Amino acid sequence: MTCGMEDEYGIDYYECAIRKLLQREGCEEPAPLFCNFDYVMAKQMHAELRRSKALVSGGDSCDFWYTKKSVKKEAAKIDNP
Repeated sequence: MTCGMEDEYGIDYYECAIRKLLQREGCEEPAPLFCNFDYVMAKQMHAELRRSKALVSGGDSCDFWYTKKSVKKEAAKIDNP
């Protein structure tokens, strides 16, 4: 786990329970869809997710780096699409 500035947070995962389950069931094809859902969740948390590698694509870990979005900027986008 890495903490940056007040509005940033990073963490590396070296195992993935979803990937393990899909491997055990012999159904690994949808794994990237679960990974993409991380970006949806970040948006709901008013954050931006950056990731340079993932276990599902052959990386040695999944590196998550969250940056908090300004709530005022998000509200302005809603008011002025």
